[in-house]
Amino acid sequence: MADDLARMRAAGDALAVAVEATLPGWVTSSVGRILEAWGRLPPDRVEAAQAAARAAAPALARRIAADLRELCTTDPALQRRTPLQVLEAALELPTAILQQAGVPPVVRDPFDERVRPADRYDLAPRSFADLGDPRLTTLAVTWGAAKARVMVRRRAEPGS
Repeated sequence: MADDLARMRAAGDALAVAVEATLPGWVTSSVGRILEAWGRLPPDRVEAAQAAARAAAPALARRIAADLRELCTTDPALQRRTPLQVLEAALELPTAILQQAGVPPVVRDPFDERVRPADRYDLAPRSFADLGDPRLTTLAVTWGAAKARVMVRRRAEPGS
């Protein structure tokens, strides 16, 4: 059982490392994509918003990675969130930058509006692949499989 927990924690750490490396690019590209789609800001304000994203994204990536590490090292029976739910917190930064720049919210599907009311620009990642690095999907699945193995083996133990 200890080996299974160690594998789960190692997979979670690998996921956190990859998210920390990838998230700054996702933040800056998300801000850039919405600014370009709206197309109504003068170039100096576009550059200011992009500069704000570049400056703040590394700290956000460190925070999200730390939250992922905390989740992934918590005993599986005590976990109340998924790694993707932790990742969804990353949308706060690009949302704040776009709001500060005066970009209006995008038109979203009514279901998405109900489920994610704070996601004004439809930025919330639906999967780790949305960050743009295909390795993240494999790492997330590896962590999930390791967690499942821990839970299954616990249930199979006598007296559990």
